[in-house]
Amino acid sequence: MSTVPPIAGVHHIKIPVSDIGRSRAWYESVLGLRVEAEFPDEDGVVRGVAGSLSDPSGRVVLSVALRQNPEVSAGLGGFDPLSLSVPEHADLQRWVEHVVAAGFEPPRVANAVAALHDPDGHEIRLFSPEH
Repeated sequence: MSTVPPIAGVHHIKIPVSDIGRSRAWYESVLGLRVEAEFPDEDGVVRGVAGSLSDPSGRVVLSVALRQNPEVSAGLGGFDPLSLSVPEHADLQRWVEHVVAAGFEPPRVANAVAALHDPDGHEIRLFSPEH
């Protein structure tokens, strides 16, 4: 039996999207994505971005990349490619208020989980410790 080589953690998650501009705006305004790199294709058009999500103290908790790929994105509609933890159950209500204040549909909250939907219908879940 072989020993599995070490893994140090998660480097990033990449989410396919149908429209990079629309999705970038959503991830920036709703999840606080701080874009640190843009990736233009050979034609010079930016179809990918990468950045980070941080906690309120500014500590990076996850690196996220968005890549324009409408066909793959359509296949993930309704799927939940990303689930995040919140510190306390009360934070779920804060997220509902935040999403509404940003001008988007309120997340559905049930069983200590809030379900947000990005512009492509991907479900981003927020789990409280009580789940």
